[in-house]
Amino acid sequence: MSCYCRQSVVCTVQVAVGNVVSVVVAEIVMQNIGERALATNKRTLPLWLRYVDDTFTALHKDEIDDFHEHLNEQNADIQFTNEIEINGKMPFLDCLVTCDNNKLRTTINRKPTHTDRLLDQSSYNPTSHKATTTRTLTRPIQLVCDSPDSLKDEIKYLQHTTLTETPNRTLRAQRDTCHYCKHTLHQREF
Repeated sequence: MSCYCRQSVVCTVQVAVGNVVSVVVAEIVMQNIGERALATNKRTLPLWLRYVDDTFTALHKDEIDDFHEHLNEQNADIQFTNEIEINGKMPFLDCLVTCDNNKLRTTINRKPTHTDRLLDQSSYNPTSHKATTTRTLTRPIQLVCDSPDSLKDEIKYLQHTTLTETPNRTLRAQRDTCHYCKHTLHQREF
């Protein structure tokens, strides 16, 4: 049985923030650590995903501590922290990854501290900024949700959130005619 584990990096090396080269160097170092760790690991991992300093890995539960230790041995200045799935669920980036019958499913991840508070519609921001808030929230739904049920749930959630946050009739109309909210269910292939 596989267990899903997420590692993040804690770096003790000082780099010049804002320097264009630091991003490139950080990517090269992380790529090197990942390649070395995978090449020298005792077993081949069934899944290893990395985005910048976050990795998502499938391991047997008995191998988590050994692999975590192995990663941390790659570079003394860069140490990984890990997080293990709970009840078959694991947050990774902006996704909530769940394991359902040995298949990975994704939907939108909201932290417990998420307030559903969007741009205040009574503020003096331009109407176009307020409308863009709703449009911006629809793109992740289209990209992340991988089942019709999670897609419907997220669209309902978005409609509820923007309804309570959008007293302006023009903005509600814009939300209701939004390309992704209105047509996503018909355009998506599952």
